Amino acid sequence: ANIHTKAVRSGELRGQILGMAKTVFRAHLSGSNEVPAVTSFAHGMLLAELMPDNELIVSGSFADLESKFAFRVAGGAHIHRAMAGSNGGVSFRLATSLRGSLNAGAFESSKNRFALSASDLTRLYNRGFYVNIHSLRNPGGELRGQLAPESQIIFNAYLSSIFTNPSVTSTAVGTVIAE
Repeated sequence: ANIHTKAVRSGELRGQILGMAKTVFRAHLSGSNEVPAVTSFAHGMLLAELMPDNELIVSGSFADLESKFAFRVAGGAHIHRAMAGSNGGVSFRLATSLRGSLNAGAFESSKNRFALSASDLTRLYNRGFYVNIHSLRNPGGELRGQLAPESQIIFNAYLSSIFTNPSVTSTAVGTVIAE
């Protein structure tokens, strides 16, 4: 689906219409999800469709990395094995189509298809995979998101010291996602 505006006639908003997946997983990509957290205005979303034959089809996009995408970090974008709050090894490399000044990109479903083993399926349903996108300024990762089953209602809260009452001075940031 593509929504066109007078300002962006080619399409200002776009979303993919999905087929019949067994289960759908999402990863909300943010620097505050990194371990340790990264302060960045970059953002993104990844969608992973688990098909009846246990093939995982991945699509999504990201934008506004603080520096260029880091190809040299094993391709620059991956699905890792670990729970939220910890780091783990790479399970799958994501094929990335970069845009503009190399600080934005997309994951095309035709290029990101992975056969999952029984242990991969267990890990996926137990939220044991996360997506990580690396940049030159943040080679350990600038954007991260835990793959979680799609929920009917998701609440996001951006955490900052400016929201405390009374406000305090701190550079700490965070995100809370509640389903």
